[in-house]
Amino acid sequence: MGLVGPPRFELELPAPQAGRMPSYPTGPFKNKIPKYKNNTKTYVLVERVFFGNFLKHLHYHAEADMDLFLELLGLIAGAVTSIGFLPQIIQGYKTKKLEDVSIYMPIILAIGMTLWFIYGVLKEALAVVIANAFGVTCCLILITMKKIY
Repeated sequence: MGLVGPPRFELELPAPQAGRMPSYPTGPFKNKIPKYKNNTKTYVLVERVFFGNFLKHLHYHAEADMDLFLELLGLIAGAVTSIGFLPQIIQGYKTKKLEDVSIYMPIILAIGMTLWFIYGVLKEALAVVIANAFGVTCCLILITMKKIY
């Protein structure tokens, strides 16, 4: 004789909208909510479901806030690093002299930044793409100025 447990039922739920946390259970117990009947009253184990979704909701927003913070941090870091090229470009334009600048430094930097740019595009990392696109542009300007002056 087998064990008899509470009856199971399948529950059809709509698919969650993109970017929003579902308000119903997901994961391995998706579409299965145990029910227990006692005379005419039906008790559903909602505490675990609601508490679990509440924690998922908090985690979802904390993760989104952290992603935004990291993206802003990356953009600021890239801007500060890329602005470092501007004094050399401005000085070279004003004096028309770049004898003290090695031609190999901007060439090697341009190659490295191009690889970082490709990496950023493939990883869809906006901060990496913008910072390295600007850096490669500055390196190409320095190389061109070195050749002209």
